[in-house]
Amino acid sequence: WKRFLALTADTRVLLIRHLVVSTAAGEMQVRLAGVIAAGGGYGLYSARTVKMTAMPQLVSLFNAVGGGAAALIAIDEYLRHTSAPGLQDNVATVLDIVIGSVTFTGSLMAFGKLQEILPTRPIVYKGQNVLSVGLLVLAVAVGAYLTWRPMPGTELPYFGLVALALAFGVMLVIPIGGADMPTVISLL
Repeated sequence: WKRFLALTADTRVLLIRHLVVSTAAGEMQVRLAGVIAAGGGYGLYSARTVKMTAMPQLVSLFNAVGGGAAALIAIDEYLRHTSAPGLQDNVATVLDIVIGSVTFTGSLMAFGKLQEILPTRPIVYKGQNVLSVGLLVLAVAVGAYLTWRPMPGTELPYFGLVALALAFGVMLVIPIGGADMPTVISLL
């Protein structure tokens, strides 16, 4: 039972969040049980049937789902605010968006390299470090601005932050070779 819960936690968080927000209390319990059963069943099936040599790929996909869920939940929370949220809410929202988005794309890049969809060799080019640092600095600047000057009703800066963090997640992982991807996954 513990293993079942651990394997499907990321999937359940996203689906439960959607159901809690969009349904009435009585109907929600039935839908919630169905979603938990479906997501848990799929997660359990995936974990039980995957070959041990493909386990890092499965872990990277589970990790990507968790990161994506964190970012989506933070965006959803922000969109629900009708007035300027407090500093604590702003900091949590910005960090969730950045960390979740970087984890999402970084884990997907790791999966691609492990599955040999992407080249397993490090992908490097001239000016890559400058671009990566530039993306990071810009994301930190936008995040700091949104933390100190929240803009309820204005989604564009937050979606810009998401785009910067997603791009940084890609840039963070592509210069690392495929043999090091299990370590990358554990760091994401």
